[in-house]
Amino acid sequence: MLLAEFGFSQEGGSTMNLDKQTKDLLIQLNESPIPMTEIPIPELRQMFPPPPSPQLPGIATIQNRSIPNTDAKIRIYTPKKKGPLPTFIFIHGGGWALGSLDDYDSWCQEIAAQSGCLLIAIDYPLAPEHPFPRPAQVCYSATRWIAENIRELGGLPDQISIGGDSAGANLAAAVLLMAREKQTPFLSHQLFICPALNYNFETASYFEFSDGYFLTKSNMEFFWNIYLQKPENGQNPLASPLKAKSLSGLPPASLLITDFDPLRDDGVGYAARLRNEGIPVNVKHLNTIHGFYRFPQLDINQTALRFISDELKAAFKEK
Repeated sequence: MLLAEFGFSQEGGSTMNLDKQTKDLLIQLNESPIPMTEIPIPELRQMFPPPPSPQLPGIATIQNRSIPNTDAKIRIYTPKKKGPLPTFIFIHGGGWALGSLDDYDSWCQEIAAQSGCLLIAIDYPLAPEHPFPRPAQVCYSATRWIAENIRELGGLPDQISIGGDSAGANLAAAVLLMAREKQTPFLSHQLFICPALNYNFETASYFEFSDGYFLTKSNMEFFWNIYLQKPENGQNPLASPLKAKSLSGLPPASLLITDFDPLRDDGVGYAARLRNEGIPVNVKHLNTIHGFYRFPQLDINQTALRFISDELKAAFKEK
């Protein structure tokens, strides 16, 4: 693999400089770090209540639904555009233990409005109450139901992308592997943001950004342990998609990788695997931190939203 192609020097380090606004934010965050691994999960879930999200002018309707016979709920964002529409299924992150539809409401509205896609966000049962493989199984069942009912929801059956951020990207990758094995549903594209794809803390990015960059190595060890319950589960490709023997048969991919992130090499490794197996992949590097989208004051959010929206438009333009 040519490292420079993915934004790296031959020594393996990032060739990018940290975004100025992100650098200023980190100074503030590091002055009063949150001891995340010492706070009980129920308290963590209450610490960061999402701000209210007014409905954007580009959104026609927002609808909440439950999926029959599953623990999943979905939120459907329909843009002001004549349908039926291409669909982006989004799975939220949060270390498999945090996060909700409300946390990502503003982000999902922006993507739907800018891309013109029907966006369907999945809410799934969280760890530790529901450890691996339950969240992945529920996300697969929800995705299959969405695909089977896509016309009624306002979407097109042959134009469905799936993705998510961080742990949500992990679950989306697991859904893709299950869909490949079961040969249903048909998913035409994947889009990952800062993905967590490998139960492996020995990568260069884990060492380079182990502390001081918002998400820490100890945070990831904490969340992986909550999700997996047993270390041996980390060898299962549905938990660590990078450990799959093959990624062949998966759809074309778009990856947004943050270069000052312990998970950077998960995304880089996945992109390399896809490309080596003949799967089209487009990679965008951002010189910011994991979870940057949690901080709307960062201008780099707009760069990310443009990339995501443009990639979704490009994925469906020839359909």
